[in-house]
Amino acid sequence: MDFIRLDKVSAREDGGVVIHVVSEKPLDNSIKTQEYLMDKIEMCLDYIKTEEFIKKYPEAETENTWIILELVEEPTNLMEELFRRIAEWTEFHHARFSWIVN
Repeated sequence: MDFIRLDKVSAREDGGVVIHVVSEKPLDNSIKTQEYLMDKIEMCLDYIKTEEFIKKYPEAETENTWIILELVEEPTNLMEELFRRIAEWTEFHHARFSWIVN
């Protein structure tokens, strides 16, 4: 079960950073999928606190670091609610979360 992956990390012109997390298939509402997604987001939050990240992106501030989840189709209502909770969780860790459908 490795259908959600960290795709790339890119610097923004304003000094921020975007971490792109990609779902390669539609997200179902299962607890297993929800936990898997939360684990991936937690990995991103942990990464932005590492020495490696700070050295590579010295101008980035956590408040200007985005975690963007790229989806293959519109999320279900349940997943949208989870995304809202993830956004609150990431803000608590001074990062931002959003999702897009490609």
